Amino acid sequence: MMLKKLHYGWIMVIIATFVLATHSFVLFGFGVFLRPVATEFGWERGALSGAFSLSMLFSGIFALITGRLSDKYGPRILVTISGISVGVGFILFAQVNSLWQTYLIWAVFMGVGGSCAFIPLTSTLPRWFAERTGMALGITVAGFGTGGIITPPLTQWLISSFGWQQA
Repeated sequence: MMLKKLHYGWIMVIIATFVLATHSFVLFGFGVFLRPVATEFGWERGALSGAFSLSMLFSGIFALITGRLSDKYGPRILVTISGISVGVGFILFAQVNSLWQTYLIWAVFMGVGGSCAFIPLTSTLPRWFAERTGMALGITVAGFGTGGIITPPLTQWLISSFGWQQA
């Protein structure tokens, strides 16, 4: 009996699911960092939460641009930019010592990072499928939700074990 060859689109679904699961750290991890960062610097949680709100605002604005860029150039370069932007953002976040730096990092680096992953991936995946498009997108977006389940306890464990800056 011969095994049916796996359609390459499903490989892309697996990769996109993993990318969105890892990007959920930006959305679902911030709340876990809130208490230790606010405590260390004596900032109000509301003021610190504003950085996350600004990140979501910028992500929405950048999504308009990244959608067009994805249509023109494809998702590969945008997803790469997303990974670099979020990675640099977390590295810089570990070095902050003032609230304005937190706002800048979360608005620019995390905002760009968020918009360069979700929109390009979810708009490109359907092109790989003639059938089962909804299933492919559902699995991919479930990766983001799965990351949302895993991220808070993992982030809390990292903070408890290594401190918020190392986490």
